[in-house]
Amino acid sequence: MKNSQKLVGVALLATAAVGLALPSISKAAPSVTGKGKVTFTQDLTTNPSNNKPGESTGPELNEPSQNTDPLALKIVSVTDMDFDSHNIISNDSNKSYEALPFATTTGKDDKKEPVKTAHFVRFQDVRADTTNNYFTISAKMTKQFSNATKAQL
Repeated sequence: MKNSQKLVGVALLATAAVGLALPSISKAAPSVTGKGKVTFTQDLTTNPSNNKPGESTGPELNEPSQNTDPLALKIVSVTDMDFDSHNIISNDSNKSYEALPFATTTGKDDKKEPVKTAHFVRFQDVRADTTNNYFTISAKMTKQFSNATKAQL
């Protein structure tokens, strides 16, 4: 019996010794710190296609011209508004004039085809990579309409 107690005691000591020795054997090498570098760039020279608003394919519009400034957030193009010709009314009635649809062409040289579409403001934001960007665009009249001769129109 004394021998069995000695054997059990030796087994417990051996187990404890192995348990203490294993963590030091399995230790990894000390950590090493390195340096890294990454550079992000944006292509600020590419404008969206000049298709009709809401269309991703088809012929491109010849007007309005596009803003080619290399900016991350910019207004790319704006249609000019034509409010047509109207008679001068001398009374004080409320006058409201709607803009005519935007008229331009597609195609080149002798193959230009007329196109009429709604007025639009095309803008671009390449700061984010999401497809849904929500913006509010507002406009205000900065100069009153002025008289002009036919030659100035």
